[in-house]
Amino acid sequence: MRLGDARKLDQGTQEALRKRAVLLVINGGKTLPEAAIAVGVARGTVSRWVTSYRKVGEAGILRKRRGRRHGEQAVLSAKQCGEIRR
Repeated sequence: MRLGDARKLDQGTQEALRKRAVLLVINGGKTLPEAAIAVGVARGTVSRWVTSYRKVGEAGILRKRRGRRHGEQAVLSAKQCGEIRR
């Protein structure tokens, strides 16, 4: 079976997949491989989701902010940016 690339899905859909997989394992009595097949991701991925859920609760599988923060890892300092603008 070839798995799809869940990274290409929007964040809401990814979150729904995480919730569904965790519920299948926690409440549904499914094994990790069964839940992985049901949602179309790797078994290890479901394992990470379930572990995170057990440690942190639902917050561990909810969507989070992505990407760099504004100004993080900027090549130029704020002063240098100001000089260029002038």
